[in-house]
Amino acid sequence: MLIRLATKIWIHYLITLKINTLFIILVCCIARYTGARYGEIVGLCWEDIDFNNKTISINKQWSRKTDHEHGFKTPKSVNSIRTIPIPQILIDELNSINSNKNWSHIRLQE
Repeated sequence: MLIRLATKIWIHYLITLKINTLFIILVCCIARYTGARYGEIVGLCWEDIDFNNKTISINKQWSRKTDHEHGFKTPKSVNSIRTIPIPQILIDELNSINSNKNWSHIRLQE
C-alpha cells in the first residue's frame, strides 16, 4: 500500500514537471521490470542495454553533484553496479522506442 502511494505521488510529481508522458512510461516500465532506482534509470545509455542477452547494466547514476549541477556519478556501493535480466516484453518496448522515428525525442543518454 505504501509503495503504491509513493509511486502515485512520484508519477504526479513527474507530470507536474511537464515531463514527456512517454518518458514517464519508459521510466516506470524499466523500474517495474528491473527494480532499478530512478537515478539509475535516468543514467542509462543505450549501450547499457544488451538486447541479445536481455540484460541492462547498471554502472552509473544521474544525480545532483552540487546545488546547481547534475550529472553522472558512480553508484554509492559496489553492490549497486550490476547486470539485471529483463523480460522480452521490456526488450520489445525498448526496441520500439529506440527505432521509432515518431519517438525520436525520447533518447537515453548518448
